[in-house]
Amino acid sequence: MINKLSIKNWKCHSELDLKFKKGVNFIIGYNGIGKTSILEAIVFSFVGRVRGKQKKQLRKIGSDDDTQILLEFTHEERKHEIKRDFNGKASNNLKIDDPIEEYSSDEILEHILQIYKVNRAFFENIFYSPEGEMYDFLKLDQKNFVEFLQNLVGIGKINEFKNVVNDLNKLYDTKRKETQNYLKVFRKFEISEELGDKIDINQDLKIIIKKLSVNNEITRNLNNELSNLGKENENLYRENYDYSKKLEELKDIFSKEKDTFSKLDLKEFSLKEILNNLNIFYNRDRGLKSNLKNYRDSIKATEDLISEKKASKNEKTRVEVIINKLKHNYEEETQVSCPLCRKNLEKKDYIQIYKNINLEIEELEKWIMKKQIEVKNLRNQRQQTKRSCQINQKIIRLIESIQNFDRDTIKEMDQKNVNLNEKINRIDQELNILNNQKRDLENKEKALNQRLSEIKAAESIKNQLQYKEQHHKNIKGSLICDIINDALSRVMKDQRNFNLDEIIRGIQKIWKIFFPYEDRELLFDDKYLPYFEKGGETITFNNASAGEKMILLILIKIALARKYTAIPFLIFDEPLEHLNYENRINIINYLIDICRKGLVKQLIITTFEESLTRRFRKMEEVNVISLPSYLKY
Repeated sequence: MINKLSIKNWKCHSELDLKFKKGVNFIIGYNGIGKTSILEAIVFSFVGRVRGKQKKQLRKIGSDDDTQILLEFTHEERKHEIKRDFNGKASNNLKIDDPIEEYSSDEILEHILQIYKVNRAFFENIFYSPEGEMYDFLKLDQKNFVEFLQNLVGIGKINEFKNVVNDLNKLYDTKRKETQNYLKVFRKFEISEELGDKIDINQDLKIIIKKLSVNNEITRNLNNELSNLGKENENLYRENYDYSKKLEELKDIFSKEKDTFSKLDLKEFSLKEILNNLNIFYNRDRGLKSNLKNYRDSIKATEDLISEKKASKNEKTRVEVIINKLKHNYEEETQVSCPLCRKNLEKKDYIQIYKNINLEIEELEKWIMKKQIEVKNLRNQRQQTKRSCQINQKIIRLIESIQNFDRDTIKEMDQKNVNLNEKINRIDQELNILNNQKRDLENKEKALNQRLSEIKAAESIKNQLQYKEQHHKNIKGSLICDIINDALSRVMKDQRNFNLDEIIRGIQKIWKIFFPYEDRELLFDDKYLPYFEKGGETITFNNASAGEKMILLILIKIALARKYTAIPFLIFDEPLEHLNYENRINIINYLIDICRKGLVKQLIITTFEESLTRRFRKMEEVNVISLPSYLKY
């Protein structure tokens, strides 16, 4: 594991000494304090470079002193020290237990790759996860996921180059076959010297083209005739359809309104009888309309009488009120003005005259109620008559439409349809025959054109040796591509026997460990594209949250490191940034757990979450390095 790092004049740091422990090492501090610079110093110690940056970008600005990095780590209980200096002339040293020795930068890297059983691309991509890579992973499109994995293990560019070589090889092969065919044609015509008579071929072509033109004209005429017949058939069909539709409507009314047809004494539907008795429906229509008028007049007269009786009842009610007041001495006057006769009457005479006023009011109420029931019944009868009138009108419209058709016309139309279909079938057969003839003529024309092309090709390559030279160049080019492909296959074999299925299973296994109690499952389709399932709902990789993607990236790095390397430590730059508070705690607990179990011996992680990491600082497997404190003291 990594034990100690000392840097001088490195980026923003003048001088800094840090010690690391086994387990999870958190480097905390605010933005711009130099957390990422420390991780890049570790990368530079091992690899001799920081990807995407020149050495002058790694030196402290304004300092003329040498930039120095000293990294101490242990491997299989042997102490290693890597020391790298650069300003003018660079020096690289590696010390393994013994006195320090001078090594080249490549020799140091080769030793690192050998002890961790990994190649350079794989080592750089797996053991260090820069913040930029994490941002790129969050923006990954689902279809680029496999390409990301291939680039991660260092075979993406090799595959890309291999595809270019394969495409080039296909081009060489196509050109080789093309020149070979030219040479065959050339040799054939040179040996036989029977190039044919181009004048005769052109004459044959003219005859075929003329014949094709005539056949095309015949085909166009037949197609026009077929189109016209189709339109005629369509009109006939539409007429027959209208007749059939109205007939079905009439049958439907007959089945539902038996009473309407009772005067015809029809037990079964008969269009002939209905047509012959159309005047019955006309007479019935006039009778229904007359009944409607009578009902309307009766209702109006009865409603007028009701209004009169109600007025009379109201007047008698006013008299009843006056009598009640007189009987109970509510009125002291001796004379009363009568609302009915408009005379002044003595009190006793008034009471005597209207002593039966209550009975008269009751009789009026009974009469009004009786008449209101009569009005209601009249309205119901009018509504039924109105409906019968509407049905009768519909029957009359249907019969008037249908009577324009007779059975002879329908039979003639049916026969015409049969004849038309037979004619269409005959035209289809003729068209098929003509199309077959046309195809035969086109094939003959193609064969003649091919013959002309061969003669033209033979004449064009005659005495032109560059075709033979080009043929040999294509053979050499294809051979070189085969050699490159063979070399690439060996490089791929040495690079890594990368099995996507094994990696996918490893990632899914770790995912289940990380989310054992949640209804959230990580799945991959047949193209190795990841997606999530939550509570029965499918979420594509594009729609997954940034936190889920970040956790997935961390698990991919762990799975690759465990499966294909002996790398004991991993470095992550701000891996907690896109996680919510709960998942930040979950991922920290998970990372502590894998260190405790020995799956990864050491993790170095940068974060600005000082308050969060302090919750874990008392744990044996956790080391919190506060950069503000280091720089202050």
